[in-house]
Amino acid sequence: MILTLTNFLFYNLIFFVLYKLKKIQLNLLILFIFFLSSVFFINGFLMEPGYMPDQDAYLLLMTSIRKLNFYFLEEFHLNLSDRTFIASGFMTLVPAIFINSITDIALSQKFLYLITLLYLYKKKTLNNYSFAVLFFLPSIILYTGLALKESLLFSLVSLGFYFSVKKKFFFSICCYVILAIIKPLVFAMCISFNLFYLIFFHYKIYFNLKIVLFILIVIIGFLAVLLNIEIINSELNQRRLIESIYDRKLEAPIAVNLTDIKSLSSLFVFSFGNFLFNPNIISSSNLFQFIQSLENLFVLVLLCFNFAFCYRLNKFKAVFWTSFFLIGMFVIGSTVFNAGTLSRWKIEILSYYIFYINYTCSKLKI
Repeated sequence: MILTLTNFLFYNLIFFVLYKLKKIQLNLLILFIFFLSSVFFINGFLMEPGYMPDQDAYLLLMTSIRKLNFYFLEEFHLNLSDRTFIASGFMTLVPAIFINSITDIALSQKFLYLITLLYLYKKKTLNNYSFAVLFFLPSIILYTGLALKESLLFSLVSLGFYFSVKKKFFFSICCYVILAIIKPLVFAMCISFNLFYLIFFHYKIYFNLKIVLFILIVIIGFLAVLLNIEIINSELNQRRLIESIYDRKLEAPIAVNLTDIKSLSSLFVFSFGNFLFNPNIISSSNLFQFIQSLENLFVLVLLCFNFAFCYRLNKFKAVFWTSFFLIGMFVIGSTVFNAGTLSRWKIEILSYYIFYINYTCSKLKI
């Protein structure tokens, strides 16, 4: 515990130095210290560490990497291209005096998240709304305070987009390359919408050319899906089966057929309902899930108001980023059944969406 407190004081010292250098205001300094301390009230207090078993894997990997001891790779049948191993390597780069427990990793990842928010705030990429959501939403506080890679992912996604908008392409490419290695699906979604945003909204291209490009992209995308529909259908059902096994379901999920309108419609209804309302008040099996079910209702209201706010500022950008969120909802909601895993992936997509739509729609200098 003494070593963990040393890490905690180390991060607070960094925040205090930033305050003395006038890089951070007093109110933010107090908030940062408060939210850094929230780490101590998650593992072993709000939940048992075993509730998120991936934390133990990251502890093993990160302690081994810091000691340059790679014999565990053979023992656990891993290789240097394993995504969890690579993510652990980048998480190890976050400064930490000691890494001897899950809480030490959680502190380092919370520090990374807070520093990223501070950087984005100073660069005027966050308005008051997005800053409040990304700072105070309970699930974000929770998942950025665990020994997991959520903080790293948010940093890569947000900074990758910001650097591309500011034409710092070297840094943007670096962020996206790392993202591609450790989370390919998130990379594919984010890099695609990043490129589309630059083409349709950021660069000065003739409107007629933008229309032609949009139609061309839609046609190519539609043909790509149509020509590979059997493969996509097989992969989707395989993913659903794997996730149902993870969730220890007694029965395999109903196979879906993307070429059948009725099956596809049912999948859409299920995926959006699953994403938005799982866990719900009735299905909650513990206090933690009950709190999450209440947050689900709050998030739904929050999303409606945020979309209305951004739509008034720039309706095309608001619709553009909402389509990103809807795709994320469908992909996650249609394949994930476990409430814990679903909540983690849901909060990832939500945090990216809140950042994207408020940054680009708000009247901030970008």
